[in-house]
Amino acid sequence: MKNVLRLIISISISIIITFSLLYINNSVALNNDKYSETFKGYISDTVYSNVENTAKGYLNNELSGATASIQYKNCRVIKQLSAQEIEILNLSDLTDKNIIGVDDVEIEFVRNDTQSSINTLFVSTNSGFMYYVAPQRTGEPLTNSYLQSVLNGNNYVNCTSNTSFNFRLIDPEMTLSTTYYHSILIDNDKIYVKQNLLGLSNEIYLVEKNNKIVAYCKDPNLNDGKFYTLSEINRRLPYNYIYQVKIIKGGNEIDVNMLSSMKEAIDLIFLFEFDASYFIKQDFGYSITNDKFKDLCKTIAGESYAEQIDKDWLDYHINFRGDYYVSDGRLSSCVIVLTVINEDKIFALNVNTEYTDFGTTVVKLPFEAEAI
Repeated sequence: MKNVLRLIISISISIIITFSLLYINNSVALNNDKYSETFKGYISDTVYSNVENTAKGYLNNELSGATASIQYKNCRVIKQLSAQEIEILNLSDLTDKNIIGVDDVEIEFVRNDTQSSINTLFVSTNSGFMYYVAPQRTGEPLTNSYLQSVLNGNNYVNCTSNTSFNFRLIDPEMTLSTTYYHSILIDNDKIYVKQNLLGLSNEIYLVEKNNKIVAYCKDPNLNDGKFYTLSEINRRLPYNYIYQVKIIKGGNEIDVNMLSSMKEAIDLIFLFEFDASYFIKQDFGYSITNDKFKDLCKTIAGESYAEQIDKDWLDYHINFRGDYYVSDGRLSSCVIVLTVINEDKIFALNVNTEYTDFGTTVVKLPFEAEAI
C-alpha cells in the first residue's frame, strides 16, 4: 500500500512540468490574464482514400488514448462548404496540397462505452481526403494535435523556467514544510539547471560538443568552485561510486550521455509522455483533473495495481489538480496541487512553474567547454 502511495506522489511530480527534472544521481494559481492561443487548426498530413478511413484516422490520431477507448460507428456528410465559407476558414494556410472541396461531416463513435459524436471538416484533394482539427473549445477533451502544438520543443528554445515545490506534512502535533527550487535555462546548444533544497544548491551545465552531450558540475569533494566533466569527477571517486546526469520522463531515467545533440535533449524534455486523452480544454489552456490523474496512475502502475489504487483513492482522500496556462500558443505557467489524507495526517504538495524570457534567454558558460 505504501508503495502505491509513493507511486502516486512520484507520478504527480513527473507530470508537474513539461521540462523534466535534470538531476545528479549517485546510486498557488498564477495570473492568466495573458492567456492567448495561436493554434489555428490542423489538417492531417496523411491523405485517406475514402470518408470512412478519414473518420477512423481522425478518431485514432486525435481522440484515442490511454483513457479513451474509441470505436468507430458511422460517418455522414452533412453538407459541402461553399467557396466563400472555405475562404473564410483559411484552410489553405494549413496544407500545401490543392484543396478542391470541403465537407462538413458528423462522426459517430463509442467512447468508453458511451455513444458520442463530433462534427468536423474533411478536406478533399485530387488524391483523397484529409481531416481537419478545429481550434478547441472549453470543456472538450484535448486533441493530440493541439497538445503537440503547445509542447513543440521549438517553442521553448531560449527560455527560462522557474519552479517551486512546496511539501507539507501536517499532523496534530506538528507541521513539517520544505520548499525545493528548480530553474532551467535553455539555449540552442546549452542547458543550465540550478536546484536548491534546504539551503544546498546544485548547478549543472549540459553542452553539445561534437555530436555528444557533455555534463559539467562542481566536484563535491574538492569544494573549489570549479566545473568539471562527470568523467573527470568519476575518475576521482572511490570504486562503485558514479555520478550521472539523467532526464526523468514518466518514471524512466535517460542518461544524457546517450544523447547526440541538444535538439535531441530539448525534444525529449518536451516529448510529453502522456497522451491528450488525460486533459480537458480550459479557457486558460488545459488541465488534468482528479479522475484523469487516477487513470494515469493506473496506466503507469499496471493493471495489477488498479484495484489497490481505487481503494487508496477512497481510503486516503487523494485529490489532485493540474492547470496548464497557455500564452501565445505555449506554456506560460502551471499549477499543481496534490493532497493525501491518512487519518489525522495530511500530505500536501503545491507546485508553481513559470516560463519566461522567451527568445532572450542565453546560457553563458563560466568555463571553457573542452573538446571531446
